[in-house]
Amino acid sequence: MIKLAIVDLDGTLAYTIPGMMMGINAVRRKIGCEDITEKKILECISNATPGFVGHLIEDTPLKDNLDEAIRMYLEEYSKCCVEGSTPYEGIREEMQKMRDAGISLVVFSNKDNIRVNWIMEKYFSGIFNECIGTGIYPFKPDPTGPLDIASRYGAKPDETVFIGDSDVDVMTAKNAGMISLNVAWGYVDRDILKKAGSQYMAEKPQALLKIINEINIAQEKGV
Repeated sequence: MIKLAIVDLDGTLAYTIPGMMMGINAVRRKIGCEDITEKKILECISNATPGFVGHLIEDTPLKDNLDEAIRMYLEEYSKCCVEGSTPYEGIREEMQKMRDAGISLVVFSNKDNIRVNWIMEKYFSGIFNECIGTGIYPFKPDPTGPLDIASRYGAKPDETVFIGDSDVDVMTAKNAGMISLNVAWGYVDRDILKKAGSQYMAEKPQALLKIINEINIAQEKGV
């Protein structure tokens, strides 16, 4: 029986690329560099902030001063992270249905913790038990965070679904011995998810609880 859902933020709960583009391009303009494209953002979006920023300033004078680049990015991103994010249609309602069904909900993101909570408070207030970004646990796909979260919520790994849109989320679930439930509307192509070992795929937000119920039935039958 599924007791816990650990859920990614970027590309799973919300479309967040506009805010990240505004943040990193504000930094690039300050140092006299051209804007980067959405395609470039997508190439490194699953990274935690150091990797994300590092890739996007590797052609700039800041490439040898990552700490300063991160500081500048977070300062700029703070101005646009909330309004530059849009929840996917139907996802808030589906998360509420999961909560009503007795499933504990925890966001676990490679985005920094402060801005994760700003976005979640704006668009998902009162639905999630907890929202966790970087700085508390090692970055995904390290299983340390998900395993500790599951332990705190009284859920075994096989009683936990890890919901995300990327191969990093698939690997995190696999490393933690959890069930990988991926979403087709996110930033990463489904073929990449399948190659990484995705176990279940939701075509739309309204399919998530249905798939979880199917997992419950299969577990009861010992399948």
